Amino acid sequence: MLVLAGIVILHVTTVILLLVATIDNAWWVTDTAYTDLWGRWDLINLDWHYSDLKKYTEVQSDFLQSVQATSVLACFFTILALFVFVAQLFTLPKGQRFILTGILQLIACLCIMTAASIYTAQLHTTDKKGGYGHSYILAWISFVLTLFLTITYIVLRKRNDCELLWQNLKLLLRKLLNRLLQSNQRATYLNGKTVAVEGSLKVFIEARSLQGSNLLLR
Repeated sequence: MLVLAGIVILHVTTVILLLVATIDNAWWVTDTAYTDLWGRWDLINLDWHYSDLKKYTEVQSDFLQSVQATSVLACFFTILALFVFVAQLFTLPKGQRFILTGILQLIACLCIMTAASIYTAQLHTTDKKGGYGHSYILAWISFVLTLFLTITYIVLRKRNDCELLWQNLKLLLRKLLNRLLQSNQRATYLNGKTVAVEGSLKVFIEARSLQGSNLLLR
């Protein structure tokens, strides 16, 4: 159970790191500019201005598009692998390996490795100012985590932990349903008692009114 929980947490962490690395504007950083895979932020008159990436040559632009595509694919396949892993927990026969999840994770690993490698070898190689930002570092960390998850999914076998997880989920759902049914029964019982009390009070008030009217007539 703890192993499965750790794998899921690690996978979710990897997804978050990949999304931050792909979206955040810190692949190449200088004192007055932040560059990401999609644009550039320049500090002009104490204000940040966004602009497109125009300083690259035609060849570098092609490499940049490759980095963009492989980064997005890495995010896609990592998220898809997470859903496939959760689905295989409940559908895969006991003793089988999570091969499909491992293959998807391997594709994501190769994609993010390709993106970071192309960015390192082909972009900003002649820039004398600046350095790689935290998004670039997160991309390489994500590569290491996706590689570790790939090996884990290929080696991991479905054991009784998965069945215990499914049984615990069913038991939890049953308890919730029982609690809801008990709450509804109590509410119905209390409503019935309230209606009975209101009826008794109404009858008592009417009886007292009749007695009062009879005394006045006498």
